[in-house]
Amino acid sequence: MTHHPRTITPASCRPTEAPAVFGVSKDKIYDWAREGHITIYKSGGVSLVIVSEVLDFIRSLGDQMGDQPKQRFGKSI
Repeated sequence: MTHHPRTITPASCRPTEAPAVFGVSKDKIYDWAREGHITIYKSGGVSLVIVSEVLDFIRSLGDQMGDQPKQRFGKSI
């Protein structure tokens, strides 16, 4: 039997951790918050986002976030 370790997703993270957690820049997180798509919470002077909220928003973007296959010379690769 092969054991596959599970990756634990944090409930929240700092916007500065966005590149590692979501693959987007911290500036993009602040843009989305400013546009009203997600909320940045403050706790003891620390900014936090709810991971599931950000992931739900990213999923809602669909093809806008690069879901389409890469094209090379007019062909999907």
